Amino acid sequence: TRISDASKVCLAALCSHLQKRGGEMIDCQVTTSHLISMGAVEIPRSRFLEIIRRSLKYEENPMETRQTTDFARFFNGQISL
Repeated sequence: TRISDASKVCLAALCSHLQKRGGEMIDCQVTTSHLISMGAVEIPRSRFLEIIRRSLKYEENPMETRQTTDFARFFNGQISL
C-alpha cells in the first residue's frame, strides 16, 4: 500500500468485526514474525479443530451459506463430498 501500517488498521477492523459476531480466531496458516508482532499465536491442531467444530454449531452465524452448511455436515461425518 501507499500508507504505512494500513494492514494493521485492516487487521484491527477485521478483529473488531469478528469479535462482535462471536468469532474466535483468524486462521493465518503460516506463522511469520509480522503476524506474531500483531498478536498471532500458534495453537495445536486439536484446539483448532475444537474451535472449528464449535463455530460450525453456532446457529445464528450471519455468514452461513449452503457451502458452510455442507462443510459442517461433511466435517461431522454426515455426508461425503
